[in-house]
Amino acid sequence: MKDLPRGPGVYRFYGENDVLLYVGKSTNIAQRVASHFSGDHNTSRGVRISESLRRVECTETAGELGIAFHELRLRTWPWKGLVAIVERRENQMQPDILVVYNWMHVATLHDEQELHGLSLRGQSVTFDLDSYKLLVKALLGRSDKAHPVIELPAVGEPDVLMP
Repeated sequence: MKDLPRGPGVYRFYGENDVLLYVGKSTNIAQRVASHFSGDHNTSRGVRISESLRRVECTETAGELGIAFHELRLRTWPWKGLVAIVERRENQMQPDILVVYNWMHVATLHDEQELHGLSLRGQSVTFDLDSYKLLVKALLGRSDKAHPVIELPAVGEPDVLMP
């Protein structure tokens, strides 16, 4: 840890078999990484990470804008293709099934049976930063209300248009 830079950037904690445990950002990488192991951060999650930690990697940036762009790049789509996110209303009757591909919402269905005939060939979708942020928070963030995610078989990927 003594070789970590004192400037801004993004750092990553890796565990056994190079499993990514944590991604963080800071204007002073060395100081921030060291703070994870101080008495102030003795949460159950922090203890689990420190017990599992095998190595630390970092990427230096010129400043906070570079940190933000690098952090965006780190959140790659973790599934092989399309997924369906099931969100139920309080009365548990009819769900909304949000079909998502590579951080882009492509369809909303209301019955799991509709997933079987789903084809997205020829459908165009556009990347939207606000939707991306919502999906990252819902799927990767800490939430007391986890949504079931169904990995879908290959049904043809939509055409992606960049804004």
